[in-house]
Amino acid sequence: MANPLIASRLPRYAASLFQLDFLTLKSYFFNVKATLTSKGQVTIPLGVRIRLHLKPGDVLEFDESAPFIKATKSIAPESWEQFGRGWVDPFPGVPIAAALDELRGPVELPSGRPQS
Repeated sequence: MANPLIASRLPRYAASLFQLDFLTLKSYFFNVKATLTSKGQVTIPLGVRIRLHLKPGDVLEFDESAPFIKATKSIAPESWEQFGRGWVDPFPGVPIAAALDELRGPVELPSGRPQS
């Protein structure tokens, strides 16, 4: 299904073509491109910004060890502080294996393999 933000900017007939475009191999052959400026800046294409929920002011972190350009959205320290507040263990005192069996059902291993 097409992104509604992009589809809303297209004429009515083009929106259906846009949806079909995602179902073809076209996206594998035509890469989204950007140009590096003399100041080392790159404009992230609109479709990528929408898909990744990027907005002005977001901070990106770059992985210098990756063999390609890899940027991830940085998470603000305040967000980390709030993460997990108020979390309550849904299975207090229950062993992990029993909690997993409760959530997914018992696992049946192929014959000949020992169960750990």
